[in-house]
Amino acid sequence: MVCPHCAFPNEAGAHVCVKCHRPMKDGPSEMQAKPKWLAEPHSDGPVVSVPPAPKVAPAPKAAPAPKAAPVPKAAPVPKVAPVPLAETVGVPVPVPEAQPRDVMVHLGSPSVQGRLVWSAPFWARSLAMGLDMFLVAGLVGLMLLLSSLVLGESASTGLDWVADSLSNVFILFAVFMVLLLGYVTMFANFGGQTLGKMLFGLRVIRLDGHGLSWPRALLRAIGMLLAALPGLAGFLWAAFDLDRRGWHDKLADTMVVSILPPRSVVAREAPESVPVEEESDPA
Repeated sequence: MVCPHCAFPNEAGAHVCVKCHRPMKDGPSEMQAKPKWLAEPHSDGPVVSVPPAPKVAPAPKAAPAPKAAPVPKAAPVPKVAPVPLAETVGVPVPVPEAQPRDVMVHLGSPSVQGRLVWSAPFWARSLAMGLDMFLVAGLVGLMLLLSSLVLGESASTGLDWVADSLSNVFILFAVFMVLLLGYVTMFANFGGQTLGKMLFGLRVIRLDGHGLSWPRALLRAIGMLLAALPGLAGFLWAAFDLDRRGWHDKLADTMVVSILPPRSVVAREAPESVPVEEESDPA
């Protein structure tokens, strides 16, 4: 008799399974109590063998990830030298003063090829130009006087000739302008100083620090004529320009500088007098 629980064959008439110790039920036969999976194959048809399942190829292993390039180390920060402190409290630390020759110290002092120069102030340029115009006007008056004397006339004959007609005034003014431009051109080429500029310590130079050639001096004289046409606006421009340059200076790439530095700079550069202590005679 087969156990309906564990399918273990027991003796006929057994009430308890020898293996699983469960109660045996009466009634079913050995074949009826046999599970379906223990039943014998049917004898009428052929036994069909089921082919085994094909083996699945193992999945290929993934390629290892490339190693990342190492991050370069940052350059070490240079150490800053410590600032020396005074050893005792209350002792001032000396601070070097800036030298006026190394940097531009104030307005109107541009650097020309590494040299510090000071642009001429507008009032000095105006006075120098006025003095030059007065000298040229005196030269024109002297020429007018000499011409009257040469012709055997009185000294007032030349003035009477000028006052006779307006055209004579224009002729005299044209002579004055030609002499003034020639005077300025000649002295700008020879040393860069007219008589007025010599008196006030001024000089005309190029932007690179050299003197003026004849073409550049002539170009500057023509620029002076153009600067005087719109009511002397080209000359007044130098009063508001950073380098104190007028229209004629910008046209010829020139500038008027002071030969000597200002008094404030001279006073700052002068060495301070150091008091000398008198030695006391030993008693």
